[in-house]
Amino acid sequence: AALKSIGEAFTSQLGSDDKIEEARLQLLADPSAAGNPALASLFENKDMIDILQDPVKFREQVKKGQEMISGLGGADESAKYGEL
Repeated sequence: AALKSIGEAFTSQLGSDDKIEEARLQLLADPSAAGNPALASLFENKDMIDILQDPVKFREQVKKGQEMISGLGGADESAKYGEL
């Protein structure tokens, strides 16, 4: 359930290409905009900076992350009704 709520928050914050681009620009300007020091530190990594600087790569990575989170949320829900 917690994972599902994280996924829903992630999707609502980054639910459109425009919102994803807005987030990318904010993170490029100020990594602390991530709102969490641990998360912000990820955006100081050279590979992440490269992704942040490319709007297409960033959007693709965000969408992959959304799919992974929603997929995990679905697995979590189905586990409740698994084998007896």
